[in-house]
Amino acid sequence: MTTNPPTDTSADEQLLTLPAELTERIDSRLNNTTFESREEYVTEALEQLLTQIEANAEPSGFEPEESPSETEAVKSQLESLGYL
Repeated sequence: MTTNPPTDTSADEQLLTLPAELTERIDSRLNNTTFESREEYVTEALEQLLTQIEANAEPSGFEPEESPSETEAVKSQLESLGYL
């Protein structure tokens, strides 16, 4: 994420490589924020994005239950279309 990656990365940090176009876009936004580095900006942006994604995601294998009336409505519609 930086031009010259630090060599003393702690065990709880990982380095990522971003396309130059993306880092330029980030740099252009930094002046209008309180973030002091690309790393701070990208960390916050990713945390917000992942929180939003995880809040909207269904658990794996989750299938919402249909009420009996919903099931009957679907069956009726499929029958009227000639599928059942």
